[in-house]
Amino acid sequence: MADGQGADSPEADTSQSARHRGSPAWRAAKALAKVAFVAGILAWLIHQDRLRVSDLGELRHGWIWAVYAFLLFLPAFFLCALRFRLLLAALQLPGTLRQAFSWTMIGCFFDLAMPLSNGGDLVKAYYVAQHAGRGKRSVAVLSVVLDRVVGLLALFVFAWLVCLVAGRQVDDNPDLLRLSRILLVVCAGSVILFFVLVSPMLERSALRKRLMHALPYHAKFEALYVAFAGLRRHVGVLVLMMVLSLVVQVLGCTGILCLAQGLSFTDMATGQPAELQLLPTLVVLPLAVFVNTFGVAGGFGAGEWAFDWLFGLMLGVRGGAALALAFHGLIVLTRLLGIPFVVLYRQEAHTPSVRAAAMEMEETLPEGG
Repeated sequence: MADGQGADSPEADTSQSARHRGSPAWRAAKALAKVAFVAGILAWLIHQDRLRVSDLGELRHGWIWAVYAFLLFLPAFFLCALRFRLLLAALQLPGTLRQAFSWTMIGCFFDLAMPLSNGGDLVKAYYVAQHAGRGKRSVAVLSVVLDRVVGLLALFVFAWLVCLVAGRQVDDNPDLLRLSRILLVVCAGSVILFFVLVSPMLERSALRKRLMHALPYHAKFEALYVAFAGLRRHVGVLVLMMVLSLVVQVLGCTGILCLAQGLSFTDMATGQPAELQLLPTLVVLPLAVFVNTFGVAGGFGAGEWAFDWLFGLMLGVRGGAALALAFHGLIVLTRLLGIPFVVLYRQEAHTPSVRAAAMEMEETLPEGG
């Protein structure tokens, strides 16, 4: 064989392995593994009497609460699109608010349609990268990742702010008090880490450049880092993005609380019916939603386990798994709203401004030309 690469060479083995992983049979096996994962968790919860399907039947009598929750979930799509549009502008990427809304809805639908945790982000990144065009596709993918990170960080910030408001209710609960301190460390540490990573000193650091130069495709990684470091000039935009994310969390948690009104909960110590305490529940919900993001097709499996475990540990009540299942059922309905955007979406060619085109031309001309 040419270049000494026979059928038994490492390169051939790698190529065959890649084709195997991309085969329909391999994708089907992964999908079945995901389904088995969800089924296993639900079966365990039912076996442990932590999830009773009959509990969901109570929603028939309190269906109006499900309607309220559905209406509360809807504005979050627009707010997430607005947040993403702000990030695109900060990273100097093209995209209107209308396009950001379309990409958000498409991503939400594929969160449900793909057998992956947050698989919609992959599809969303593809659309954004295609619109950004050559030279900016890596930064476009970065924008989707950063948007997701801001949204997840908002869950911890929201939970910590509720701890501050709760005051005595948190202080009197050792588990919640310990959790509030962990949340403070996570939130403060994330802010400090961000400003260290985007600091001019680190951006100019010769050591950092040498380390990154040792990476494969170091030029692309350097361009990504420079784009990320440029966000330090848009602190106001980042703060506004966090505010929008907090509003999304308020709407989402309020919607989940509406669903809870149509379900019953049991005190794990006495076995008697229990009422959810508002502020402690608002501390727990964002954390349960965070773990929920690691589930299948938008949260199935991991969400039921997280709601059940956190409600039992922090609130001392049974019924969290049923609430998570009702939440997932409603989320399925909201994500189906993305179907028209998938069907009707048309890729719009991005035309750079005259100034941007001139600057790009200057960069491509030889020096002294």
